[in-house]
Amino acid sequence: GLVRQGQREGFQLLASRVVSEGTGKFKKDEESSGEVEWQEHIEQGLNSAVAVPLKAGPATIGVLSAARKEIQPFEGAELGSVKQLTGLLGDAFGIQRFIAQLHGELEVTDALLLDILPPSVAKRMKEGEKLIADRVDDAAVLFCDLAGFTSYSSKAEPEQVVAMLDEFFQILEKECHKHGVEKIKTIGDCFMAASGVTMEVDDPANAMASYAVGALAKMKELQQERDAALNVRIGFAVGPLVGGVIGGERLFFDIWGDTVNTASRMESNGQEGAIACTAAAYERLKDRWQFEAMGKASVKGKGEVEMWRLLGPLKTA
Repeated sequence: GLVRQGQREGFQLLASRVVSEGTGKFKKDEESSGEVEWQEHIEQGLNSAVAVPLKAGPATIGVLSAARKEIQPFEGAELGSVKQLTGLLGDAFGIQRFIAQLHGELEVTDALLLDILPPSVAKRMKEGEKLIADRVDDAAVLFCDLAGFTSYSSKAEPEQVVAMLDEFFQILEKECHKHGVEKIKTIGDCFMAASGVTMEVDDPANAMASYAVGALAKMKELQQERDAALNVRIGFAVGPLVGGVIGGERLFFDIWGDTVNTASRMESNGQEGAIACTAAAYERLKDRWQFEAMGKASVKGKGEVEMWRLLGPLKTA
């Protein structure tokens, strides 16, 4: 017998049985429709054949044909055996197609999880963990806001607005990869990042300082290239926080706590083109980084707190 995995040109899959007239030509019986070419069978000296559609579920994926030299139609038990074999093969192919489709869907699901969740968190969810909530004792949180964007977006075309935001966020994301910092989310035109939360970092505060300085330098380059009246304000804080996955239909990873709120205040009370941080961050980093005092800011629940401007790494002799 010969198995066809696809439809040849001029070969109709609707033929259920064809028999030879003994003249080298095959004819279709009353149960079939369409023109059937059996040139390959004829060249091999075969005079009788049966063709049965090969189905995987509702889809016809090919045809199975059985042929012989004798001029004798396939009927009765012979025809039943061919049809039974065709059914078994169809079931096998159907299972293979289903498994392949399932693997494809799982790959898409994995990719989507990695798009919306940190890799370590996505892995925990795939392993069956239902409620993901962690307390982190030492982390750093940063907010970077695109100052002047509200005014820009009210005048620019929608395509320009989206393109500008996309370029802004892409720069910040690329810097994350360089410094061991992870993107948490975007809020309007504000970018939120953290270190030491789902990725292991030796010193979250130092990693965030490196990230902040690198990101600010890249944003200044973009400002000069675009000659745009846009700038950034950056603020960060260090300390404990809580992180976890929330949401029903749309999952996302987020972080909460005093450290997060204080980092947001550092950004909103900071200066354009500058990096503002807390006294705790200053104390952690003053032996390796240059700072200058920026005065105080009002933080809800904490009153007036000191702010320090991060200038860059200390110069070594």
